[in-house]
Amino acid sequence: MKFFKYAVISLFAFSSAAWAQDEPKAKAKAKAKTKASAEVEVATGSLPPYGMAGCGLGALIIEKNEMLPQLGATVLNNYISPQSSAITSGTSNCTDKPRETASLEQEVFIAANLNSISKAAAQGNGEHLDALGEVFGCSIEGTEALKEMCQTKFDAIFSNSDSQVVLGNLREEIKSNPATAENCNRA
Repeated sequence: MKFFKYAVISLFAFSSAAWAQDEPKAKAKAKAKTKASAEVEVATGSLPPYGMAGCGLGALIIEKNEMLPQLGATVLNNYISPQSSAITSGTSNCTDKPRETASLEQEVFIAANLNSISKAAAQGNGEHLDALGEVFGCSIEGTEALKEMCQTKFDAIFSNSDSQVVLGNLREEIKSNPATAENCNRA
């Protein structure tokens, strides 16, 4: 019963806040309609990848930034999968700069596992290459293409024992290979 009580209170508080935000948005829309479309352009890179409910599981599942869908996202973020864990871990769109986060993850992973990655790359298979595929956001097909690429381009990728150089070489090879460029979205 307590859960239901807190859920109703949270939904009421969120909806009140959302309605309070609607009035300034309506005024801004009216103002924007009077300006030329070139002046109204907004850089999409500056917008967060989530709606009014914030980041978390709800942001991944519910994309519409309208009141009712965002109420559902709030329930998902706060009661089904706690938003605080997503914020702490930097997952579920709870990061301001996902590209920087991906880059940092790649740097740390390669620095910590360089020897194991190079051994697996020489063989063209192994858990470290599977994990490397995950770090670069590769699909199953992309991971298979990454394994093949690492084996065939081994000398170019691992020409230096510095993890930063290897990371740079990997990124270049992933972007230049059609199969990995299409199937690995964090390169």
